[in-house]
Amino acid sequence: MKTTLIILAATAMLSGCGLLQGPAPADPRETLRRADLEAVGNPLLLAVLPEKGVFASLMPLVRKGDTLTWVTADGVTLAFENGVLIGSRGLGDDLMGGDSGGTASAIAGGATRYARRYGYLSGDNQWIALQFQCEVTARQDETIVIVEHPQATRRTDERCSGEDLIVENSYWAGSDGLVWKSRQWVGPEVGYLETERLVR
Repeated sequence: MKTTLIILAATAMLSGCGLLQGPAPADPRETLRRADLEAVGNPLLLAVLPEKGVFASLMPLVRKGDTLTWVTADGVTLAFENGVLIGSRGLGDDLMGGDSGGTASAIAGGATRYARRYGYLSGDNQWIALQFQCEVTARQDETIVIVEHPQATRRTDERCSGEDLIVENSYWAGSDGLVWKSRQWVGPEVGYLETERLVR
């Protein structure tokens, strides 16, 4: 963890590897180097909230089955099931729970139409469930580059509609199913989350 803090602090990417509020810093990927990242020796995830100008790095916290929860140094967590975001804590208007089955199947080349649910808590602790109907709008092979590391992927785009909302998510997965990069909707207030797997 200390090595990670040194590397990322040097890029002005984070404040203690946590979320930064305020004006967006320069994109840290412009100054990161692959050799430095590999020297970390631990998996590392980059998360960006583009609508809020926020960057963060996360380390794995706990894995339960197909769910992997990542954490920043200041305790913000993101939970992914097979690469699909199913929960967040510490973002403000958090995604308290979600399902991943249809999307995960789509990423694996299966389902093309499916339902999705997102769950939130209101200000008075009432459960709010948003229901969507989703469809795969594109699948294509695409080589991406994550900090000097080319990676062959299959990109899957999904479009989800419901609750007077339209949500469009994208996932770039390797041949083994690992989601290397994604753009996923968190909720009405937070907007979209972009992730890149900096170190496997």
